[in-house]
Amino acid sequence: MLSQNIVRESYKKVLCSIAEDGEATQYELRSATGLNYASVHAAIEQFLAWQLIEETRREAGPGPTPKRFFGLTLKGLAFAFRWNEKNLSKHMDKVAEKWGSIFPLALGKWKYFVVAGLEKEFMNAFVFVVKWFLEWGYDTENFATEQFWYFIFQMTAGAAKVKWLKALRGDSELRQWAVEEMEEWLLEGRVLTKIHQRSLKVLKMPNEPNWNEVVNDLRFHAPKESKYSRLSEHEEMSHFLE
Repeated sequence: MLSQNIVRESYKKVLCSIAEDGEATQYELRSATGLNYASVHAAIEQFLAWQLIEETRREAGPGPTPKRFFGLTLKGLAFAFRWNEKNLSKHMDKVAEKWGSIFPLALGKWKYFVVAGLEKEFMNAFVFVVKWFLEWGYDTENFATEQFWYFIFQMTAGAAKVKWLKALRGDSELRQWAVEEMEEWLLEGRVLTKIHQRSLKVLKMPNEPNWNEVVNDLRFHAPKESKYSRLSEHEEMSHFLE
């Protein structure tokens, strides 16, 4: 039986090969990684189960079995970076060309950000998103894009923030996205500020408050203008706690 370490290394080779070179068949992955068919097949089946890859298309093969092509999911791209960040970071042009479509407002704009002088800043943001993505498990494009926005607006300041703002203003799609997210953030912020003000008032009360009323006052409800206004209270709080 193969050791756990050998299996893990073979898995890494397969996933990182797809990340760098694009969609591939199992036969192509054998050539690219130098692994035998059994190892590649085992990795593919496991990655499909973990939703790190997906079957992208099929073509007629020389025999009765069609050729199956496999590509990364956003979750798979995050794992590939976790496993081989140093190498993939050196080949971001290729990675962005192959997989920009699965993270369009970030990786899909890679070349634009590079021209804007944000290559280093982008990589810091991207690694932040990958770490958050894997540790918290919100493995969707929407959540990843929100965290990309969060990094830009909550974790940068001064000259770095100015560079981001200039770049966002210079691309109509990015500008619209950034504006909409900022408006959403401020809407929610105003609601949270009221909750904090109510909490402060309760803390300062000389007499014991009516706790039933306090509970009602401290519930978070998304503003009606918010894109989250149609969520259930549980879903609202889940979003708020992210």
